[in-house]
Amino acid sequence: MAMQPLNKPPSRGPSFSVIIVAVGFVFLAIAYTTYVRPEYRVNQEFKQTEGRIIDKRLLIAQDRSGTVYRPEFHVNYEVDGRTYNVWTYNITADTTSHRASQEEILNSYEIGRSYPCWYDPLDPQVAVLVRGYSAFGFILAGFGLLVTLIGLVSLM
Repeated sequence: MAMQPLNKPPSRGPSFSVIIVAVGFVFLAIAYTTYVRPEYRVNQEFKQTEGRIIDKRLLIAQDRSGTVYRPEFHVNYEVDGRTYNVWTYNITADTTSHRASQEEILNSYEIGRSYPCWYDPLDPQVAVLVRGYSAFGFILAGFGLLVTLIGLVSLM
């Protein structure tokens, strides 16, 4: 007696694996647009100049986790004979619930003193006092990659 193939019910939408891959891509996209690309541009494309600190403040906000903090510095700098004044610190403008660490950053800069700063040659009104890569960006990208890979493997 010949075996009859089992009749599968018609699919009602994307498989769970496809959804997992999509979720992974969403995390990768967020990591890329929020951290990886902006931090790469600061480190590789921004131009260095001197910026004078004319004021500083600790921004305090509320989010889902409670009160969060971020240092900001009012920086005065010149590019091609034009003077710019911006509130800045880093390119991602991340916040944290650790007030003491943010106050420590504020205290490490003195009003009236000049420090190296980096500006965007495509938009000189964008500047930062610090460069580098954040661990959170790598963690978010790694999580997105892991979820994407799990979804792709389960599709096989």
